[in-house]
Amino acid sequence: MTRALPRLPDAPLERFLQICAAFETERTWTEGAQAFRFAASTLVTAPGSPEEVCHAVRATAERLKSDAGWTSPMRSAIRYLIAAMLVRNDLEPARFSAACDEVEAGIKDRKLRRSKCHAVLTTMVLLSSGESGIDPAHLDRMAEIYGGMKEHHPWITNQGDYAPCALLATTDGTVEQMMRRIEGAYDGLRELGYGRGDQLQRASHLLYFNPVEDQVALARFDGLFRQFKESGLWMHGGDYDEMAILSFVDAAPVTVVDKVLQHRESIAELRPRPGKEMSFSLACGTGFVELARAACTDVTDTALLIQFQGILDAQAAAVIASTTAASAASSG
Repeated sequence: MTRALPRLPDAPLERFLQICAAFETERTWTEGAQAFRFAASTLVTAPGSPEEVCHAVRATAERLKSDAGWTSPMRSAIRYLIAAMLVRNDLEPARFSAACDEVEAGIKDRKLRRSKCHAVLTTMVLLSSGESGIDPAHLDRMAEIYGGMKEHHPWITNQGDYAPCALLATTDGTVEQMMRRIEGAYDGLRELGYGRGDQLQRASHLLYFNPVEDQVALARFDGLFRQFKESGLWMHGGDYDEMAILSFVDAAPVTVVDKVLQHRESIAELRPRPGKEMSFSLACGTGFVELARAACTDVTDTALLIQFQGILDAQAAAVIASTTAASAASSG
């Protein structure tokens, strides 16, 4: 299977705001805006007009809900985020639902703790990586990587790490090599003063995919975090994944920070107003796409575009996982 190439728009912020507006015209008073905002962020790189992608997400979300059991995450608002990823990657909801069943059974067979929501995220990562179906070998490798993480961090490694493990399982190299680099990033950030825990581990997973030298990636992460603080933002562990994503951009920290803060000002004007945390996360997403596009001198560079898409997928999976608790109680 050939993975669909992402579309890097000329003006990511404007496209994001247009897609938000398209969702808002159809959003009912019983539906919260949060899921649609994150869906719009995911759809910035999708082809089609804002109205077309909005309608496609609505239709896909309804199909996911109709195919789901009463305890499925697809009965909650999370389905709009999953639907957006399916639309962007041109994946059929029926195929996705069947693959979710395979992954859930595979997790059980490999003696891993079950979680319907994280099985959904794992499926999304595996299918988005270009698989025509669920390869049992990738589930085996995912379980092995999870075991490696559990060995190093037994108290913080949990089902929330299934999606990163799935993304890592699609890469080359031995698990031992992988763990060395991931732990090197984790320890390197600890030495720079960042707090240990699940948020730091998630950042170390994302940094593994950075194509630059590990020390360069760590320096970029640290430079960005400090620059945001100098700009007056209250930074904390919840921002580690955004710093890891933005560290892929080869630009001075002040350039990256200024771009994100410019985007945040516009996103903060949305109605209903997003909170400070959400506006920052969304601005990091649109800012990343704009800066990534500027760094891509040849938009037909397939390898670079796929890399950008993979990093956005990793960020989207993290966002979905972080909103699970809030969304699970809602039937949408």
